[in-house]
Amino acid sequence: MAPRSVADKRHLRERLDAVTRARVGLARASAAVASSWRHVIDALRRVRGVGALMRLGSSVTPLGWGTTLVGAGAALAGSLASWVEAAVFGFTCLSLVALSLLWSLGRAGHTVALRLANTRVTVGERALGALTVTNPTSRRLRATKVELCVGAGANSFLCPPLGRGESHEEVFAIATTRRGIVAVGPASTIRGDSLGLVRRVQTWSDATELYIHPRTVAMNASTVGFIRDIEGATTQDLSSADVSFHALREYVPGDDRRAIHWRSTARIGKLMVRQFEETRRSHLLIVLDLDTDAWASDDEFEIGVSAAASMARAALVDAKEVSVHTQAGHLKTPTPMHAMDSLSGVERVLGAERISALTQRAGTEASQASTAVVISGSRTHLADLHAALTRLPLDMVITGVRIDTDSDFELRTLGNTPVVVAPTLDDFAIGMWKALG
Repeated sequence: MAPRSVADKRHLRERLDAVTRARVGLARASAAVASSWRHVIDALRRVRGVGALMRLGSSVTPLGWGTTLVGAGAALAGSLASWVEAAVFGFTCLSLVALSLLWSLGRAGHTVALRLANTRVTVGERALGALTVTNPTSRRLRATKVELCVGAGANSFLCPPLGRGESHEEVFAIATTRRGIVAVGPASTIRGDSLGLVRRVQTWSDATELYIHPRTVAMNASTVGFIRDIEGATTQDLSSADVSFHALREYVPGDDRRAIHWRSTARIGKLMVRQFEETRRSHLLIVLDLDTDAWASDDEFEIGVSAAASMARAALVDAKEVSVHTQAGHLKTPTPMHAMDSLSGVERVLGAERISALTQRAGTEASQASTAVVISGSRTHLADLHAALTRLPLDMVITGVRIDTDSDFELRTLGNTPVVVAPTLDDFAIGMWKALG
């Protein structure tokens, strides 16, 4: 179960074991080297002449470079040792590479258009797209190879010869078995020789992001602990202006004169003002643990993400406010679509802060939340989960969730806080209904 990202300094765990510290250091060093190398390459490409040579060199395949080295060595050895056969073999290899480079020069006359039927799908749904290759020239174009990058891989097909104004459409499907954000594209035409010595790529389209949303289950607002009233949920905090009346008190300089209760003032003989209990809008806080050490498997982590997505969707569809806090930061959740997009891209974080520190920070930053749900994996001990739940403000409706694919469904209480132990997403929905419904 390899993590895909490393915690930044803000969310880094205070105490790391030697193995995790080494992995974090190696990952950061690799990222720094890769970034520096990219900057060097970009700078060289902007130099006149050097950039052209780099583009020409990049079109030579590993087989082409091997042929070039073998040919140069054979030609040199043959010339120095008067070995005619070796010299002939070496110059033949070099000639093949040179002819292949000449064959690949020029620009293809095709144009390639990429489109996706939908840029947002749910895990398991079909994601279809199409590549349209067109001949805009006045001459007939020979068959060409078209390549489409999909994520870290690439697919290719052979476009047949096209006459003037003709088009060829190739429909393709993208696997959506895993949640994520997949870069589809760019689409490129490939020119090269039949020996595979040279491979020249010409890009025609930009990359398009395909959001594969996590699977969700149907939940209603009452299942996530919301109170259905137009005033909101009252708290123990007192306010000088609200809708839930609490008591009368004496006037203090600075109080709003509109809050003065004139009948009580006339009866008592002192200025008396109204005092109210502060009400809050229904606001759901979701704390999703991304710590690599908290999850036992990929499937377990996906259930946790789906649980967070299910709650966020249910609340946002009901026009409630939602905040999702993780070790990767605060996710954007203004609408159901934005929430699903954000949760499509979350991944486990190596060396992340523990769930207690994350929950405390989330409770401070989203102190106006009325309901809080903390979601973690089976490797988080119940004692640690309970310690995290106690870091949240007491006036919130708090629930803990522990995803454990190897255990049975269980609804238990830690202190006065319900904790749902769920092996599946459906069990999570049932547990939340029993705990808060």
